[in-house]
Amino acid sequence: MAITQVQNASARANGVTFKVVVFGSDVTAGNSIVAACAFDNATPTMTVTDSQSNPYTQDELLSADREASIDHSSDVAGGATTVTFTMASTGNVGGCIIEYDKVLELDQSASASQASGTSHSCGSITTTVADEVIVTSSRVTDAFAATVAAGFVELAALDREYFQERIVTSTETATGTWTSAASENVTSVIASYNEVVAGGEDQDWSWQGGGVRVPPDREIDVASY
Repeated sequence: MAITQVQNASARANGVTFKVVVFGSDVTAGNSIVAACAFDNATPTMTVTDSQSNPYTQDELLSADREASIDHSSDVAGGATTVTFTMASTGNVGGCIIEYDKVLELDQSASASQASGTSHSCGSITTTVADEVIVTSSRVTDAFAATVAAGFVELAALDREYFQERIVTSTETATGTWTSAASENVTSVIASYNEVVAGGEDQDWSWQGGGVRVPPDREIDVASY
């Protein structure tokens, strides 16, 4: 089943150690949050947390003159949610947070940088599941004007930070290559996510009569227990 974006929000600041981004509506319990960040810091680390204490996994980070990263949290707690992007020291940062209506897991991620030019690949990935969402994050050296990559949707174009999204229903190779009006130095990352499907040890096992726990594709004669 196709993944649907529920909502997104973005914000940026200069000369800070962290930036808080706030969702406009309550997040639905059991959904997922993708947190994309683009920043400029002498120490290329990024930590993502939120007000619901949801754990985040960093899926890709590239430091190449400037920095870009993507994290995600799945099966989140619901309610009013603010997401905080924290750097190791003072710098400039922009973040984009996106809520999706599925429990998601990382499929593929990559990164790329260009010292100059007007065409900016975010890295090349080939998805392995039909229904996925692809997110890109780019940090630009100077203020810029951008044209979104073909087939992608622009999530946010901040002062020096650029974020895109593409929801797909078949496997594909994607680079998220966007263009700028003037030559720019750009650092980018790209990540794709698919829905977690129950199976193996993660199956939704149920309790049958006699207190016997069985997987969903089996029935047993509980009289023998």
